[in-house]
Amino acid sequence: MVRRRTNLEHFVAESSGHAVWVGVDVHKRTYAVALLREDGELAAYTTTSDNETLLRQLREWKLAVLCLAYESGPTGFGLARCCGRAGIPVIVAAPSRILRPVSPAAKTDSLDCRKLAELASRRMLRRIAVPTEEEEALRALERRRHQLADGQRKARQRIKSFLLFHGIPEPAGLESWTSASEGPQPPPRATRHPRLTPRGTALRARQASCPHKQARGVHHRTPQSAACLPEKRPRRGGCDGLLLPVGTFSP
Repeated sequence: MVRRRTNLEHFVAESSGHAVWVGVDVHKRTYAVALLREDGELAAYTTTSDNETLLRQLREWKLAVLCLAYESGPTGFGLARCCGRAGIPVIVAAPSRILRPVSPAAKTDSLDCRKLAELASRRMLRRIAVPTEEEEALRALERRRHQLADGQRKARQRIKSFLLFHGIPEPAGLESWTSASEGPQPPPRATRHPRLTPRGTALRARQASCPHKQARGVHHRTPQSAACLPEKRPRRGGCDGLLLPVGTFSP
């Protein structure tokens, strides 16, 4: 059984060596490609979103590409650079400068790529400048810096709005928000455990030298062991908390 050739295969067989215009509707996963010949014949197909695969297909079909056109968007300028290295003229069109119908019409990937090929053949597309990789890197760096600065500004505005809403006066140095306006900062204090302070160390030394300390760490209130414990300060208005030797308290 002989397999019938598809419309794309029939178009490629008749277009070998002929000039064509190529319109591409680029997406994240697929490319919708339209091939427009000089006599008005047109064929469309869908391929993977790989620039090298698309260029290899055009080379294998031996098509004389007069121009390849696609819209600028989130996919960047990778396809334009690949076409430039392969020697294929390319037009990256701004979506806002492409002619649109006045009345709403059907819009699909196949129709979009056909429209790009037709507009490219009539020279009705306005190209945009394709930046180099160095220029694009500088643009990305500047754009990221602007985003960080804008986020910092919004955070400062939220803090000021919070203080204003709750009636809290703004602290000094809140206008410039710089480290220089805050003045010299004291070195951070190291947090120490209470037992490692000089007072705690002396207390532990006195308790360790007490001969009346039991194995389980319990002190018996005797005149000899009372001298090993720290003195308690009396409370105001009474003598509660005073440490008196055993037998000296009289009601």
